[in-house]
Formats: sequence, C-alpha cells, structure tokens
Amino acid sequence: MNRKICLVIAVVFIFVFSGFFLFNDAFMKISEDKFYSQEFDSSKKKILIYGSSHLLQLNSTHIKDKVTTVSENYSVFNMAENGDTPKKRSLNIDRDLELEPEIVIYGVGFRDFSLEKEQSLQTELDVADLIPFDTTEVETLNPKLTTLQVLRSFTIDLMKADEKTDIPYPNTSIFAEVIQEKIASSDELRKDSESVREFIITTQDNEQLDYFRTIIQILQENNVKVVVMATPYHSSVIEKIPEIEKRNFYKLLSDIEDEFGVQIYDYSNKYEGLSIWRDTSHVALNQKSVVFSNDFAQMIIQEIEE
Repeated sequence: MNRKICLVIAVVFIFVFSGFFLFNDAFMKISEDKFYSQEFDSSKKKILIYGSSHLLQLNSTHIKDKVTTVSENYSVFNMAENGDTPKKRSLNIDRDLELEPEIVIYGVGFRDFSLEKEQSLQTELDVADLIPFDTTEVETLNPKLTTLQVLRSFTIDLMKADEKTDIPYPNTSIFAEVIQEKIASSDELRKDSESVREFIITTQDNEQLDYFRTIIQILQENNVKVVVMATPYHSSVIEKIPEIEKRNFYKLLSDIEDEFGVQIYDYSNKYEGLSIWRDTSHVALNQKSVVFSNDFAQMIIQEIEE
C-alpha cells in the first residue's frame, strides 16, 4: 500500500511540475519573442534599463519624450522585470547584446544582494542539489509570479482593447506592462512597513554580486556603457535596515565603481519622505509621482551628454 501511495505521489509530482515547466517556458518565450522580434529603429542608439519591480514604476513614455527634447538619436527601453535578480538577468544578456545597446542603466537595491530568500514574490525552486547540470534557469523559476504575469497580461490586453489605458508604454518590455497605480496613504505605508523583512548583505561569497559583476564585465567587453543606480525606498524601510547592512550595500557599490569605473547614482533615500509611494519599496506609477521618471530622464540626459 505504501509503495502504491509513494508511486501515486511521485506521478502527481512529475505531472504537476512538468506541466508548470512547459507552461512557464511557453509564456516566457512568447513574452520575450514579442519584445525581441519587433522592428527597432536602426538609426537610433539604444538605452536599456535593467532592474526589478522597483523600476517598473518608471513611465518609459515620459522618459523617452524628455530624452528626445535633448537628443533624437536615442531610444530608451525599460527591461525591468518583477522579481528580477542579477542571476535571473544573466539569462538574457546574450539576447540583449544582439540589440547592440549603447548604454545599460542597471538599478539595484538592498534586496538584490540580500542572502535571505524572498518570502512573498521570490519563491525560487531550490533544486541545485538534485539536478546534476547548470540549474540557473530552473532556480529562477517563480510559479506564483509567472501565473500573475499571465493574468496581468490578459487584463492589460483587455484594457488596451477598450482604449482606456491611462499610460501607454511603447518602449517597455512585455514583462513590465503595468497600469496607473494608487498612491498609498500614511496609514497604509505604516502597515506595510510592519512586514518589511530583514536584509542580510555580505561583501564576500555573494552569488548575486558575482552575477552582477559578470554582467557588467560582459557588457563592457562589448563596448556597452554601464551606469548603476541604487533604487529608492520609503523612509520606513531605510530606518529598519541595520547600519551594518547599509554599509555593506554601499561598500558593494563603491567596490563596483572602483573595479569597473562605472557611474553610481544613489536614489535609495532620494524620495523617502515624499507622498509618491505605492508601498514602502515601490514608487507608485502615477502622474503625481512623475518626479521619479523626471529624475531618471535627467540622469540619462547627463550620461549621453558626457
């Protein structure tokens, strides 16, 4: 009896996970192909924005318009993804290089180099010890996030079909399509701050840092200018991060600056007290929060004018 139960469990396990892998692979390929297969204007130099959900809040259309007022020779593409990490980002680096970007602006925050796994969105499948091959792609799978992305994609398609979408994003990758968001109240931010998890950042034996350094090295070897920015957080997050972890994070950025000669922009506490937040870690994608996109556009303008 026990043998039959074990066999049934094993079959169900294989069936469920095989189905998810096929579903995830199909969705990701469709999503990526939709972006990479488009016809890019060959007369314009490309600027790519890397990062996680912290940079999804950027209004890429607004940024593009701002940059165009200074130079019409550039196109800006927001490649940010929910749950992104340097390890996950490394999977697409070759395809990005095929776009021949002029500049890559890479936004990173405390989470990107934290050793503790995400408990909410970043539920990675830890199978490195079970499968004897390179598990980078498998380890970055996120069942919950993929499902949410599919549902969101369908919702956005319906909204666009009705032509009532508030903000268009022609220069945003398929993963980053979002709609206008509500600015959180002080009470909502206070409640959200109660769930802020602890960041544990080390400067040695940090896998995400190793991938980050490798990405920068590959980009520079292909004559791509790399700019790094520390993504913004609300004051309630900054206050809860232990000083040692803050020092480690800024030490990592300082070492990257020295090693690769990249420009570092620190936005981590730039808007900590402003009423522009969706939650304590994300500036809301809202017209009232356009200061974030304005400043980001100005950063790009500064880089292309150098």
